[in-house]
Amino acid sequence: MQKSFLKSLLWLQGLNFLIKPLWIFGVDRMAQIQLGDELYGKYFVIFNFCLMFNILLDLGLNNYLTTRISAEKETNVKQILAWRMVLSLFYIALIFVFAWGKSWAAPLIALAIANQVLASFVLFFRAILQGHRQFKRDAIVSVTDRSVSIIGGAIWIFFYGFHGFEGMIAFFSIQTFGYFIALLLGFFWSKKMPDAAPKRPYAEVWQSVQWFAILAFIMSIFTRVDSYMISELAPNTFSDAGVYAKSFRLLDAALIFSALLSTLLLPNFSKLISSKESTSQLALLGSKIILTVGYPLMLLAYFCAPQIMELLYHTGDNIQSNRTFIYIMASFLPMALVHIFGTYLTAAQHLKTLSSFAIISMAINIILNYIFIPKYGALGSAQVCLITQSTFASLCIAGSYINKAFVWRDFPILRFGLFLIAGIGIFSSVQQMAYPLYLDLFAAFLTAMIGFLLLFPSWKNIVQLLKK
Repeated sequence: MQKSFLKSLLWLQGLNFLIKPLWIFGVDRMAQIQLGDELYGKYFVIFNFCLMFNILLDLGLNNYLTTRISAEKETNVKQILAWRMVLSLFYIALIFVFAWGKSWAAPLIALAIANQVLASFVLFFRAILQGHRQFKRDAIVSVTDRSVSIIGGAIWIFFYGFHGFEGMIAFFSIQTFGYFIALLLGFFWSKKMPDAAPKRPYAEVWQSVQWFAILAFIMSIFTRVDSYMISELAPNTFSDAGVYAKSFRLLDAALIFSALLSTLLLPNFSKLISSKESTSQLALLGSKIILTVGYPLMLLAYFCAPQIMELLYHTGDNIQSNRTFIYIMASFLPMALVHIFGTYLTAAQHLKTLSSFAIISMAINIILNYIFIPKYGALGSAQVCLITQSTFASLCIAGSYINKAFVWRDFPILRFGLFLIAGIGIFSSVQQMAYPLYLDLFAAFLTAMIGFLLLFPSWKNIVQLLKK
């Protein structure tokens, strides 16, 4: 199980780390620089506004598909696809109603809606592939949209650039075309999957997916409402949203790792749980992978915020932007751990428990944002993000432990403590030398290697696996 899991992880992560950073640090970064804080902030607010209601395109059907197919239960995929089409029409109408009266141009709303609808159907077909454990095909589909967008974006930047309102339209349009190509590929591969199950009444299916839907809606609110609240409450509205977006996009880039890891964990957790096998080894494996990557990343952000922001956005002298970046990137570790333990609770069907944790976190997020954003703008929202994500992660870990997802004695606590001390020592030493950014990148790599050696004592097995 562990070797098969690692092979799939390496394939999936390898493709995504080849393609998606090119988008985030290439095309998307250039769009942020060329559009400026205000215009990119407007793009970011509209994008996240549509994303908040994205659950209406799914209502938990993706997780339902993945868990049922991976557990080898009969599922009528075509029937669920028809329901998804109806939900898409409802989503489109609802977004236009809520966006009525906003100072957002209709073409921007239309393109943002098109992005979300196409992306939701891409995820639908990926859920089928994941359930059938077709991880290589799923990995290819997962990078197709960005691959196409990178090519289109590079061409546009070379000839025109993302300037003004027309640049924002082009930026949206390029992504829309990428999602369309990925949708065609996902449909082509997943249509070959067996689909002989009888149809089920929607009310019966809703009983299975309602908590998926409730959870996803709550999660989308408290992870994406920040930018919208900044645009409504911050002193500089869209400019503050742009400052927040710069750091949050880097967090999004980092979360690709844990999000892809969770797509592998869900069917594997489901299979282990359905066969009544222990999930402790798998849960702790995922946790150690996250800690090995996340801890050096947090240290790098803390010690090198000005240099990173100057290199990427030429704003290294902006104290608010630097501090916002530190708090946002510190949120990576709790959010990534949610991808591990939240996935376990989802696979184990403890959705009421997970939803209650999300409701608590959402309430904290909204209340604190109303207090912090008017006073501190983007920085205040970044601080709230860290508080609420840490709360949610702690609750998920505690809930998973109570439900016997893992046992503490299987986790190398002493070696983990040595890893923490080593990381602080390495980064503190590097600060005394010249060229801190380059040395800090090396320090992050060295810290990750030490974590790998300490947390994975059987690392030789992984080396042998890589040679196969």
